[in-house]
Amino acid sequence: MDQLMEAGEKLGLSGSELRQFVQEQQALEREERAKEREVQKMRLEAEEREKEREAEKRKLEAAEREKEREAEEREKEREAEKRRLEAAEREKEREAEEREKEREAEKRRLEAAEREKEREAEEREKAREAEERQKEADRRHQLEMKRIERELAAAGPIAEPVGQARAKAPKLPSFQDGVDDLDAYLLRFERFAASNKWPEDQWAPNLSALLSGEALKAYSRLPGHEARIYRTVKKALMERYNLTEDGFREKFRNNKPEAGESPQQFIVRLENYLERWLELSDSTKSYESLKNLFVKEQFMDACPRDLAVHLRERGSASLEELAEMAKHFLNAHRRELGKKEEEEKNSKPAQGRGRPQPGPTSGAGTCYHCGDPSHFIRDCPMLKQEVQPSGASSFFGEMKTGSPPTAFIVRGQVDGTALPLLLDTGSTHTLIRESLVDARKVRLDNQGGITCIHGEERKHPSARVEIRVGHRSYRVNAKVIPNLPRPAIVGRDVPHLAELVELCASGKQEPSVTPTAETREFNRKPRTACGWEKVSTGNGPVSGRHGGKSRGFDRQDRSYGGDQGFKSSVRGYNGRGRSYGGGERDLGSRYGDAHRRGLAARPKLRLAARTIPVESPPPLSHGNSRRDIYGDAKPVDTAAREREIEEKLAQQKMWREERELLQSWCLQPCIVE
Repeated sequence: MDQLMEAGEKLGLSGSELRQFVQEQQALEREERAKEREVQKMRLEAEEREKEREAEKRKLEAAEREKEREAEEREKEREAEKRRLEAAEREKEREAEEREKEREAEKRRLEAAEREKEREAEEREKAREAEERQKEADRRHQLEMKRIERELAAAGPIAEPVGQARAKAPKLPSFQDGVDDLDAYLLRFERFAASNKWPEDQWAPNLSALLSGEALKAYSRLPGHEARIYRTVKKALMERYNLTEDGFREKFRNNKPEAGESPQQFIVRLENYLERWLELSDSTKSYESLKNLFVKEQFMDACPRDLAVHLRERGSASLEELAEMAKHFLNAHRRELGKKEEEEKNSKPAQGRGRPQPGPTSGAGTCYHCGDPSHFIRDCPMLKQEVQPSGASSFFGEMKTGSPPTAFIVRGQVDGTALPLLLDTGSTHTLIRESLVDARKVRLDNQGGITCIHGEERKHPSARVEIRVGHRSYRVNAKVIPNLPRPAIVGRDVPHLAELVELCASGKQEPSVTPTAETREFNRKPRTACGWEKVSTGNGPVSGRHGGKSRGFDRQDRSYGGDQGFKSSVRGYNGRGRSYGGGERDLGSRYGDAHRRGLAARPKLRLAARTIPVESPPPLSHGNSRRDIYGDAKPVDTAAREREIEEKLAQQKMWREERELLQSWCLQPCIVE
């Protein structure tokens, strides 16, 4: 207002003109403000409408996105439903396959049970036929004895020289098959008959009345006219019991002192075996004859087997004739004396058969029993401690311990028959089931017994068999046992038993040794396969990064077999807590190679228990008492014996593992941090 009045006064207005000018200017200002308010109102309305349009647009876009999301969710639900249907279909197919597999497995079980029944029926039939044959042989023997008695009665009394007494009936005890020694029994019979001045034509009938078992079978199979001649009967009996030139030679070479036998008695027995060997070989006691005999024996053992069989078929001959026959044989077969027939076919070098030939060696050799390179197996102190003085082998038995037994089984052949072989480091002899051996090979020599798990020593016949594992072949005198729980049990008389056990325990698949699972026929008890899980030693507490507080190598560490090497505390592998140094050594690829070959850890070898467990109940049997099964052996606590076995094994393996570790450490320079 004041500004308008000042502006009017400057224009020269006053009075009413000034008031009119002010009113007009105020009216103009009011119109302008009204126009501005109208423009502002229109702008606000336009902005409001724009905001409404944008909100509507956003709402439409959100609705569209919601529709798309719902469509995607519906698509995902359809796909999930489709996957569920497919999974259900696959589950149905899997269940159908499992049912089919179960049906096939049940079918195989039924077929196996049927085969087992057929096998048992065949065994019963064979047993019945054998019993009938035995009865028939006994009946023929009785008829033969009655016929001989009638002939003797018809012949009348025999004229006797003046002053001599009439021949008396034999008062000797009967021959007990499996208990008495036939050679000693025949010697006693001849001396008894000579002292009583029996006519020689009565020796055979009188001897037949004293026979039993296999001896009676051999006599009953002779023709009637030969059964009356004592020399013929004696020859047949000696052949049946392998009392031949080869039999006495093997006795002389392989016999062991018996329980309670004095050195003088053992020497006399060896002298008798040597004399009988010389007698049956038609050799005199001169130096030249003995030299020819020993050279011939060594030649037969060292030459190939087929050549030895060929020469034995021709009978005894001089060394010149022997060399000539061997030369013709080798020329006819286009072979050399130092090679086997298989080597000629395969053109692969291999060691010769027989005894090792002497020659220059770089050292004393390695013991196959304990692995000590300072001596051979024949001088092994551990073998001398473990083998009983009587030479009796331990029968296979299960150790009553808390840990499950570990069976070492390899696939091999016995006389050409493929079967699983159980490796038993607790047996000093190889055992084989009677049904697997040719009856013509069985020798009832009654030498060497078998100490069963209850402590009783029993006599069993033996047979010369050939055991083949991979490319290796062994000829051993195996003990023949009728009801052996395994087809064949390989004992410590096989030179490479320790190596076979190591290969079996390491789980390696090699041509020579293949670990195999037991078949249903022989797998009557649960067992675990050979492998690292059962590899352990009992040397003492172990401390270190790899060993922890366990005993020895009781777990498989993957870093042991690597080629990059690893650092290990020296104290961690010392079984008795001793230290070879305070630092650490870096073991490289050579130790990894040795680990893969099975040298880093060896299996735990257990000896079979030979006593009755204390307070163990007798096994169920039909009509057999505890005495019938165990005999007079008293129950013995096996805990002390097991501890003794564990201590021996620990002493045997402790130095071996330390030596191997020291050798591995010496392969690379020591790195001390």
